[in-house]
Amino acid sequence: MNKTSISRTFLVGIICSSTFYAGAQGVAINSSGADPNSSSGLDISFTNKGLLIPRMTQAQRDAISSPAPSLLIYQTDGTSGYYYYVNSAWTLAISGSQPWIKAGSNIYQTTLSDNVGIGTSSPSSILHLKGNSDVTQLIVQGNSTQSNTSPLIKLQNSAGTDFMSIHSDNATNIF
Repeated sequence: MNKTSISRTFLVGIICSSTFYAGAQGVAINSSGADPNSSSGLDISFTNKGLLIPRMTQAQRDAISSPAPSLLIYQTDGTSGYYYYVNSAWTLAISGSQPWIKAGSNIYQTTLSDNVGIGTSSPSSILHLKGNSDVTQLIVQGNSTQSNTSPLIKLQNSAGTDFMSIHSDNATNIF
């Protein structure tokens, strides 16, 4: 074996072992030079920078050939927001104009032109409940110390005047 063959064999061996070693390790992107966390394939760590997800139009998104499950993009047109690919379809994860607000332990929606559906993807009113059978139930449960004079369900008009209430003793008052 000549020197050139030995050098090539040595070089190929180093490249193969480096590729194997790098493939078995995670990749760290940071400013400190720290190693990646051993449980991660990609460890991004900054205190003054963020991760910028690919931005594209819906047409560009839809032109992605065979997207992998969980692929994430930010769509810039139409209903803009973060989309991920799951079950052969793109799914909106977070919209740029979320109508829901979380304040403390409360979550509410202030956009009255938007409808909320439970059991339906096309709600026809501000709150639309649809069961999976002929019977749809709405259960409102008070605590066991609630008096029968306090209504479990109270319906009011837009001025805040009560026009119907249902009490825990099943009595209904219509005002």
